[in-house]
Amino acid sequence: MKSIKITSIILFLAVVLLSIFIGGKQINSKIEQTIKENYQTEIDALKEKLNNQSALLNSIINIGNKPNNTTTNKQDTENTTTTTTTPKKNTTTNTPVEDEVLFEYIKENGGITITKYIGKQTNVTIPNKIEQLPVLKIGENAFADSKVKSVTLPSSCEEIDWFAFYGCFALTTIYISNEVNSIGYGAFDSCAKSLTIYCERNSYAQKYAQSFGIKYSIFQ
Repeated sequence: MKSIKITSIILFLAVVLLSIFIGGKQINSKIEQTIKENYQTEIDALKEKLNNQSALLNSIINIGNKPNNTTTNKQDTENTTTTTTTPKKNTTTNTPVEDEVLFEYIKENGGITITKYIGKQTNVTIPNKIEQLPVLKIGENAFADSKVKSVTLPSSCEEIDWFAFYGCFALTTIYISNEVNSIGYGAFDSCAKSLTIYCERNSYAQKYAQSFGIKYSIFQ
C-alpha cells in the first residue's frame, strides 16, 4: 500500500512539475515575444530617426557643395579663357596673357621668337606682343606636325623660319601680313593641299605663294 501511495505521489508531483514547466515555457515565450516587439519598435523608431538625419545631412552637404561647384565652373571658364586665342583679344590687348601659355618663346633682337606651339587650339591667332615685346619671328619647326587648321600671324611678324609649319596636314588657312619679308625653306612643306595663304597685294607672302605654287587670296 505504501509503495502505491508513493508512486501516486511521484506521479502527482511529476504532473505538477510538467504543468509548471509547460506553463513557464509559455510565459517565457510570451515574454520573449513582448521583448521582440518592443525591441522592433525601438529599431523602427531608430531607423526612421537615422533616415531623417541622413536626409538632413545630405541636404546640408548638397547646399554646401553648390558654391564649390560654382567656383569650379568659374575656374574651368577661366582656364578655358586662358588657353583660348581670339583675334579680338589679340588686336585690342597689348599683353594678352592668355596667348603666352600657348607658346614657348625666347627673347632676341628686341622682340619675341615663337619657338614652339604647345596649345591644343586648332584655330590660332598669335598676339602682336608678349611681355610687352613685339612678336617678330615664327621660329624653326615652331608649328611642325601640329593639328592647327588656321593660323593668323601678328602684324608685327617679320620672318617665318625653316620648316615652321612643316607637316601641318590640317592647315588650310594662314594669314600673313605685309611685314613678313622672309619665309624659310620648307616652311609649308607637307601641309594640306588646300592650304591658302591670305596676304596683301604685292606682298612678299604673295610672291612666295606664286613661286611655290601655293594658293593665295588677297585681303586689304
